[in-house]
Amino acid sequence: LQNRATALYSAAKLAEVMGDVALACHTEEFCHVELFLMDKTRPIVLFPSTSDDKITNVHTALRQRGFNSTMIGCGPECEVCLPTTPDELLPLVNCVPVQRAVLELAKERGISSWNFFKDEERLSISDDLIY
Repeated sequence: LQNRATALYSAAKLAEVMGDVALACHTEEFCHVELFLMDKTRPIVLFPSTSDDKITNVHTALRQRGFNSTMIGCGPECEVCLPTTPDELLPLVNCVPVQRAVLELAKERGISSWNFFKDEERLSISDDLIY
């Protein structure tokens, strides 16, 4: 559960910058709900923590069945490797590669301004609620 913060942050950045639908959930929740919303063209990014013993099995099963699954973390099964980090510090360490990945995706798609700035009506609702 420590990496839930990373998943929520990542989903927020993808939605804000790219305008993509992004979901964050615990591994077991993913297998009950989000898995059935996914198709093989949408990327699935997994952030394992040491307390999540199912995530590697989920990642392997997804890849074997042709889903676009990537793991970011410190284990040998991770495609994007980060330094070994105590679970309680994972959200701090993982946010940097997430920011970099979103930046690179935005560049690839020619996005020069965050998506949510374009929707003034929803931005005003957000501002009213946050500020």
